[in-house]
Amino acid sequence: MNFILSLCLFMVTILFASIGSNSGRYKFQFEFNTATETFGLLTSMHLNGHRDVSLVVDSQQIEEIKEEKEYDKNICDIDFNELAQNETNDPYKQMNEYIASLAPSSQNDYTGIFKGKNLIMICAEAFSDAVISKELTASLYRLSRKGFYFSDYYQLTWGGSTSTGEFSFLFGLVPTNGIQTILDTAANNNYFTVGNQMQRLGYYTKAYHNRNYDFYDRNLTHENLGYNKYWVQEMD
Repeated sequence: MNFILSLCLFMVTILFASIGSNSGRYKFQFEFNTATETFGLLTSMHLNGHRDVSLVVDSQQIEEIKEEKEYDKNICDIDFNELAQNETNDPYKQMNEYIASLAPSSQNDYTGIFKGKNLIMICAEAFSDAVISKELTASLYRLSRKGFYFSDYYQLTWGGSTSTGEFSFLFGLVPTNGIQTILDTAANNNYFTVGNQMQRLGYYTKAYHNRNYDFYDRNLTHENLGYNKYWVQEMD
């Protein structure tokens, strides 16, 4: 008897809640904490269960399909398979075979955004971003704040000093013969240096150095790095 009476009262509560002054809160603006104060615990539990089931059904019915953007691949114009087939020097042959086996990386949203722009590379020995100041080094400050800033870049000395750090910066390679490494490239085809890459894109390239023109034999190396003009400043 008590159970039947409770059930009747529960149904009457739901009826009045759905048609009374709080009907909007019951039908459309349900929130469990405020509903408990307005409709009581049992009615709020009923509403909460009903809303939860509805949300699950809705999430199953509506599925958002995101299409992944397709990008071109970064493919080199050198046929390393052909180079490997024609190579008689075994270490070079193995390197060509290895490079040919690599999968090309994908381009991204940043690919080509600087097309047609000038490129300035600054190689500063023993430089630290701690010296960048808005007042004292305004240009460097602007560069570090207005563009892409890679803070976790660390240059090693590679068992040498000026020349080895400069070599790894310009070539992206590890110097294997100390300070002599960059001089060893003077007669090589330095195809992948930035200067040579930019020349193939039609740029006029220049290199500047604040020391004697033959310091570290740069008079022999720098024009072969892809610079149309090599400017120096004599220092007494």
